[in-house]
Amino acid sequence: LRSKRVRRNEFLSLLVRIGDFDSGLSYGASQTGSGGGTSTSTGTGSADISFTRFVAENLAAFDFKYLDEVLHVIYQISAVIAGTGLNIYHQFESESHVGSDSSLASECAKLKRMTEASACIGILFALREFLKTHYNISESRCTAYNPGDTSGARDKPVTWHAQSSSDGSGGVQRRGQIVWGQHNPYAVQRMVSEQDYSNQRTQYLRLMAGSLAVDEESPVIGSGNRSFVDDAEKDDNGDGDGAALDPEELELLTMHDLDEA
Repeated sequence: LRSKRVRRNEFLSLLVRIGDFDSGLSYGASQTGSGGGTSTSTGTGSADISFTRFVAENLAAFDFKYLDEVLHVIYQISAVIAGTGLNIYHQFESESHVGSDSSLASECAKLKRMTEASACIGILFALREFLKTHYNISESRCTAYNPGDTSGARDKPVTWHAQSSSDGSGGVQRRGQIVWGQHNPYAVQRMVSEQDYSNQRTQYLRLMAGSLAVDEESPVIGSGNRSFVDDAEKDDNGDGDGAALDPEELELLTMHDLDEA
């Protein structure tokens, strides 16, 4: 796929989108339907945290050769964060009371699914920072990236930079070795109790608040990144350009590339 830029980038985009789930983002809220009426999302989607982590670690282990490849993955992660990630953030802010009333069983179940989806978004956050660090890419370079621009980063080689492991072991962090740490424990630890879910929501709110702060060192979805939101909305509406991969072809490509990683 490396020699076919459009197909390669489409494949990388689809891998990133594995972490983007329909988690019932508008539970308890009325939406305007296509006929002008209102409907309520059922939120039947389910987030697979373990599989999202598996894909993220494989993406982190890919032997990227060109800057365009890494920037495209980072760009797509930013689109997911600016779309689904931001929606979850606002839901957590406005619906923080949900779960305290046992009569709201349906809403509680949807809130749990959103919480699990937020753990997947956290995994994408970690992958984004991992790629930036190990390929020595600045936030300004990420923000300036335009996937439609065929010049510039397209054929520029990129080099992996080994870093000391952040787990305190003193070793060198290898490809694919993302240290989840205390800021994202539920990437590897199963949420069981209500306290676990509450802790995840609290950590996610802090993570997103830091990214929304324009004075942070690494603002992912600040005011200058409206294009990420636009792209996310365009994808949701099915208006994206480019030929879509056949489902069988996508499955073969996914298994082949992950096996080689």
